[in-house]
Amino acid sequence: MRKKKLSKEIIIYTTIALIEEKESIHNVNFREIARRLACAHTSLYNFFPSFEALILESGMQIMLDMRQTLTFETMERVRTGNFKRYTLAYIHCVLEFALAHPGWYRFLWLEHIDIDFSELFQNHQRPEILLLPYYISDLDQPMIESEAVIRLKLAHGFVHGELCKYLSGKSQSIEAKDFIASTLDHVTWLLNISA
Repeated sequence: MRKKKLSKEIIIYTTIALIEEKESIHNVNFREIARRLACAHTSLYNFFPSFEALILESGMQIMLDMRQTLTFETMERVRTGNFKRYTLAYIHCVLEFALAHPGWYRFLWLEHIDIDFSELFQNHQRPEILLLPYYISDLDQPMIESEAVIRLKLAHGFVHGELCKYLSGKSQSIEAKDFIASTLDHVTWLLNISA
């Protein structure tokens, strides 16, 4: 039987897969990852000095994958005519992505773990800043930039809050498509744009 060749990338993607499967970071540890990789858990220390270092890099990879997916999916929805407004297409994609990957969303934004994720976010622009030029072009009537930023921050906070409630089972039990539609209706009102 041939041994699997280990690499940082293989270990990171195995960790990400386990987080997704378990829908949480809890019960994911070096021993569980090593079991999945069919290697000794001590072999993982050849690539990561600690479990926390692995978790941080896994979080960074999830963020990169999420950004790439959201950018592609948003452009595709606008290109195919599913959405006229880039801003709403993006928010729709965020909602779908979070519901398709609840473990990742919980891991990044809901679960308490003793890891400082500030490094994860420091090199990335906030979503509302990235969306600003698209939002301004989506508007039916002119708006000053400072108001546009405030509205985008409110919408971002609202979407995050709704996702947190939905994924943690603290909101009314509705189908995912109804949750997305309702959340988009509220965001459309918050942003003062027509669908």
